[in-house]
Amino acid sequence: ANTMSANAVFGDSDPLWNTRWGVLNPRHLWLQVWDLSTLCLLIFTCIATPYEVAFLDGVRGTNVEVAFYINQLINVIFVIDMVLVFLMPFEGPDGCWVTSRPALAKSYFCRMFVVDAISVVPFDVIAATQRSSDIGDLKVLRMLKLLRLLKMLRIFRGLRIMKRYETDCIVDYQALNISMLMVCLLMSAHWIACLLALICRYDLRSPSLADFLPDMFPPEEKQSTIKSYFYCFNWGLSWITTGEGGGHDESLISTTIRFYISMLLILGAIANAAIIGGVMTVVDEMNVRSREFYGNLNTLNAYLRNENVPNRMMSWRSEMIPGKEFCRRLRTFYLFKYSNVQ
Repeated sequence: ANTMSANAVFGDSDPLWNTRWGVLNPRHLWLQVWDLSTLCLLIFTCIATPYEVAFLDGVRGTNVEVAFYINQLINVIFVIDMVLVFLMPFEGPDGCWVTSRPALAKSYFCRMFVVDAISVVPFDVIAATQRSSDIGDLKVLRMLKLLRLLKMLRIFRGLRIMKRYETDCIVDYQALNISMLMVCLLMSAHWIACLLALICRYDLRSPSLADFLPDMFPPEEKQSTIKSYFYCFNWGLSWITTGEGGGHDESLISTTIRFYISMLLILGAIANAAIIGGVMTVVDEMNVRSREFYGNLNTLNAYLRNENVPNRMMSWRSEMIPGKEFCRRLRTFYLFKYSNVQ
């Protein structure tokens, strides 16, 4: 059977379920809303999961229980999304839609099925059912808690969604590049903060977070989980922007933390180079457009002077007007038209 159908065409106004090909309509508004909702949940997962594992492990309270049930709901939504992928046609290299179900399944299995399947395994539920004081079981329990971080693998699904809609939207790539640099900076600081808390919590040779960062809680302030996170976030942000965290007790650095700091030095250097390079690229592109714009405006002014237009009567929309007014209107039109070119 042909895996690609040249006759398969999907439009925004077509039904959600294509009865002829037996697949979903990827252009349908419902699926676009579903993809956007899934993307928002993926972003939430990449932010919330590291924080929960690093800072909320062992914490009791209503908020923790609510977060637990929210995670299970998100897992269910991701499982439904996996089912939809098996019925979601995509455009092949030749521009034809792939509508054969075996071909869709084969493509998904060969690409992202394993990653998506691992990311929806309810490790937090499995860990919650384990109750044992045996040392071996405690190690398994600790590993199960850490495996919850595998949910972040779903970020690859988010990248695929963004790539799919890139051609359907009007994108200002300069603004997008600046925004992505800012997002990468904040997300890197977030993950650095969570990884530091993970090391201090789970590595038996490392000090506790409060001992490693003695200035985290001033004497007059009450200790709280959110304050611990923000101090660690600031510590991670300092490593990225300045290449030095500061505020930690050098005498309590374990081998694991020393290795972690070494990696942060490398990450900080790379991040600085990437951020500065990205900003300079955007600024340079803006300068090129600006130079081209004002160069064209200078050429226009030179032409108007050479033709002595300011001292002549000119026709403008069947109306004779002074040359100076004609030049003013022409420059106004030029500024309006070309200063807004993306």
